[in-house]
Amino acid sequence: MYNIQLNSWQDVANFLSQQARGTRICVNKGFLPHPQVFLMAPVIYPPQGQLATYYKMLSPTVGFLVRDFGSYYDARVDIRPYVEQVSIVPAADPQRTIAAGTALGAALGSALGRSDKSVVAAALFGGAIAALLASAASNKS
Repeated sequence: MYNIQLNSWQDVANFLSQQARGTRICVNKGFLPHPQVFLMAPVIYPPQGQLATYYKMLSPTVGFLVRDFGSYYDARVDIRPYVEQVSIVPAADPQRTIAAGTALGAALGSALGRSDKSVVAAALFGGAIAALLASAASNKS
């Protein structure tokens, strides 16, 4: 049993970072502020009885996970020894955007209109909207 003083989520994260992998701390609600005060984001996590789950990246290989079980929080550090850089926002490709808009328009026209003219009209409309979006995206960067 440890005799430690944890006054913030940062203290909890620092303490857990120094412990063996898999170490968890249970904190009664009311002793620390809500995890979102520590800028933790709500995430989808496998259900284990928790009401909500919050996560914050502390570094590229270390994350901090807090699960809200109603009367207490369960906190642990998530260490990933290898992290591959992933681009969250794909590079804008105007031709792909226009092709995708045209295909989506054609699919919607086929589903809703069920005639050749509705497919062509919806494809043109989808392509035009996609072209406007692609133009706006290229002007922004």
